[in-house]
Amino acid sequence: MPKKILIVKWGAIGDVIMTLPMIYKIKEKYPQHKLCWLIGNSVKPLIEHLEIVDQLISFSEKDLFQRGLFSKFFTLCKFWRKIAFRKYEKIYILHKDLRYTFIPFFSFGKKVRLVQNKNFFPNIYHTKQYLSLIDPKAKVKYPKVTYPLNEEFSEVFSKRPCIFLAPGGATNPLQTTSLKRWPISHYVTLCKELLLKGFTIAVIGSDTDKWVVPYFSKLPIKNLVGKTSLLDLLALFHKGELLVTHDTGVMHLAKLSSIKICGMFGPTNPFEFAPTTRQMMTMQGGQGLTCSPCYNGRAFSDCQENLCMKKLSPLMVLEKVLDSCI
Repeated sequence: MPKKILIVKWGAIGDVIMTLPMIYKIKEKYPQHKLCWLIGNSVKPLIEHLEIVDQLISFSEKDLFQRGLFSKFFTLCKFWRKIAFRKYEKIYILHKDLRYTFIPFFSFGKKVRLVQNKNFFPNIYHTKQYLSLIDPKAKVKYPKVTYPLNEEFSEVFSKRPCIFLAPGGATNPLQTTSLKRWPISHYVTLCKELLLKGFTIAVIGSDTDKWVVPYFSKLPIKNLVGKTSLLDLLALFHKGELLVTHDTGVMHLAKLSSIKICGMFGPTNPFEFAPTTRQMMTMQGGQGLTCSPCYNGRAFSDCQENLCMKKLSPLMVLEKVLDSCI
């Protein structure tokens, strides 16, 4: 029987995507091993499409994080039944929280976990830190994922270049982090300016982002909020010109496509989540504010003003977008 490696990593879409270069490096280093990944249902279709993992052990994040004790215990029992008392060559626990070490408690194998200030440090790209667990010299490289474009979305693209706006997001099964969002009024102002410049604008988001739609109701945009899967978005991104968003899941998802990305940061540190590359342009608000960035890996400051994000004006972002599209 082939030896097995277990990955314990779930959570927000972006957090999972940042581990992908590490997963590919594991597969490259241990090609004969069977790779098993304990993961949430929200990203399961994407990981299945990659065909890089031999066994996906998935569960409902809502059952584990948002429902009662019985539901939590039942969910834990379901995946314990699949991993308990089984032998793995290595078990990678890609969470800093000590509570996650309890997940593979009954599994046998060398456990490698993230420890703050031991193998996980501030101001360093998280993807690079995951990679260092396998090969400290490895370079960050995301796979470019293709997926056929659904015919119903073909009308989004015309002779004019398409820019995608993702003003929602910043939610996961554990919390809604609205402090990471650029103000919706700024998105609307930017949208108006880009329409005047002749761009096609498509607004994207999940079902939980439908609150943004009324803000754009009087503008001639393409409304795709709640109409796409993660794989649909990848197909759209490959044909688009640019994605404008803040630190949220679709920003990380776009790294798996060829689209350029303009990502806005304030409470979170771009050096840790999305450093500037040829594909990724980061803009950080809050210069001069002693409280920015305030995210410490677990929580944000008790902030009501969100000044760091407000300081990134629509004009500043417009100039960055136009420079990128020339």
